Amino acid sequence: MKKSAPPLLGPLELEVMKVVWELSDVAVAEVAARLRARRPLHHNTVMTVMQRLAKKGFLEEYARDGRTNGYRPRLLKDEVCRGYLALLKEQFFAGSAAKAAAALLASERYSRAKLATLRKLFAHLDDER
Repeated sequence: MKKSAPPLLGPLELEVMKVVWELSDVAVAEVAARLRARRPLHHNTVMTVMQRLAKKGFLEEYARDGRTNGYRPRLLKDEVCRGYLALLKEQFFAGSAAKAAAALLASERYSRAKLATLRKLFAHLDDER
């Protein structure tokens, strides 16, 4: 049975998750401080987003110390990324990883060194089969 992809993240949810993935074990205040360095956000907004992420299954909420709750990632960044890539592949490329990879690779220009690295990667993938 195919494992279902995690639900999609909104822009602020993704920003919060990036901080949580970076720090691993955080309180709302720590995340709010990091995000406020980039844009104005109220503590309660960050708390609401983190509670929502816990309900969606992205975060684990636990009693940290006294009145403070802690949060840990329940899903790894790679798991969420794979879910997004699978969705993109299905919705835009009829389930074809080859078509998705071709579109991604065609979207920018590469130096000879980057092309050599890509060739090695593809050769390695071919060797694994």
